[in-house]
Amino acid sequence: MALSISKKYLAVCERAEKAVCCVFDMATLKRRKILTSTDYNSKEFVSVNFAPNNEKSMLVTLTAEPDIRVIIWTWDKAKCFTQQQVGGVSGHMSVTQCSFHNQDSSTVLVTGNSTYKFYKISENNILKPTHTSILKKESHISSNYTCHTWTPDGKLLVCTDQGDIMLLEMNGDYKMTIADSPGDGFYIECISTYSKRFIVAGDNGRIIIYEKAEDPKIQYTRSIALPQSEKLDKGEHQELLASIMSSRIRCMALSSTDDCIIFTTENNQIMKVNVNLERPSDDSKYEYVVTPFH
Repeated sequence: MALSISKKYLAVCERAEKAVCCVFDMATLKRRKILTSTDYNSKEFVSVNFAPNNEKSMLVTLTAEPDIRVIIWTWDKAKCFTQQQVGGVSGHMSVTQCSFHNQDSSTVLVTGNSTYKFYKISENNILKPTHTSILKKESHISSNYTCHTWTPDGKLLVCTDQGDIMLLEMNGDYKMTIADSPGDGFYIECISTYSKRFIVAGDNGRIIIYEKAEDPKIQYTRSIALPQSEKLDKGEHQELLASIMSSRIRCMALSSTDDCIIFTTENNQIMKVNVNLERPSDDSKYEYVVTPFH
């Protein structure tokens, strides 16, 4: 699923004989368009994203195997605008995410395991990769790119399965690896930006909040890591909470008021943590959104 920046439109992808994406109007909750095509054999989309500067018209999807394609749609007309097969994806290679550049709707990024494709839409509406790998990064940094996001100033953050967080320029060039990255094999499953900060989440039920550093050589520093073990709820759900700490966070969302993070885990729990993102504190503790799921 993907929600547009204005929160007016919701894209929901469905598994079918041919992958399907439905776009809903959030004001009326009515389905606006159905997007599907005979140009691919994939049964599902693994990622979807609205164009931040043109959400009323443009949307990008990424198909799963066997024919992995990045497809840009003029969704208001239910037509494919342009598409490109993601070459070099086979064997241990895979794709997990696609997105439009947050300041340039002619730029699309695709990342995954051994996959980094930085596309530009040419004058004849063809997707051409300007980067097919992250050059100049340190050799020890993993090439399994698990997630990415764009910063408010148009730069790019790319995370790995080994806990590395890389900062790249607007054009996709490698700039640096965040010195305060989690590392130590910490699988970063998801990342989200807000204001001048960003949040990552992944293994062991951990959420880490970063803030902008004053030193340009550092760029970002770790603000707080959650949960603090001594802050865990010691009530009747202690065993399930302990299991969450040994589980991976799969996805997360920030509330519209920026004071609550809601997340789901690998062991099928829906959790929340109330935080003051301007002044993060280790007093924040994990709670169930509704009730534990067994």
